[in-house]
Amino acid sequence: MTTTADLRRLTMEALVGATEAGDRVFAARSWPIAKGDYPLLYLHSPAEDMESLGRNGAPQFTVTAVIRVSARIQLKNLPANAAAAQSIDELEVMQRQIKSALINYPPLMARLQQFAFVRSQIQEDGEGGLELAELVMDIGMEFYQGPEEFYPIPLIQT
Repeated sequence: MTTTADLRRLTMEALVGATEAGDRVFAARSWPIAKGDYPLLYLHSPAEDMESLGRNGAPQFTVTAVIRVSARIQLKNLPANAAAAQSIDELEVMQRQIKSALINYPPLMARLQQFAFVRSQIQEDGEGGLELAELVMDIGMEFYQGPEEFYPIPLIQT
């Protein structure tokens, strides 16, 4: 049986030590931040879509879990907005590292039919004395759920 929670856990395992963030990979709201803890990765699963495979027979679904990976970095501001350019370059490197780590992690790939999509967006904010930049990647992980996922129906004890 595969669930979105399983995929989030496997994504975390795949990313620990595989990017510039090292072991600073956090999930499920366990996101400590202290000065000097950048770069880091946050993971959560904000959405899941289930599409029925038909009306006949037992329930079967193609499920797409969205695993969101947010990579954050912080740099000291530099003259001529150089920190913004540097932060974008660093986040693009992390983006490639994230994709490579996930695609090359057999325990994750064994649970998937495919990566349905990868959507990435980079945002940077150079206000104040520090440049804070973030890469947000929404990764659609498609998998199958069939009747074996839902039966037998658990009995409710009264």
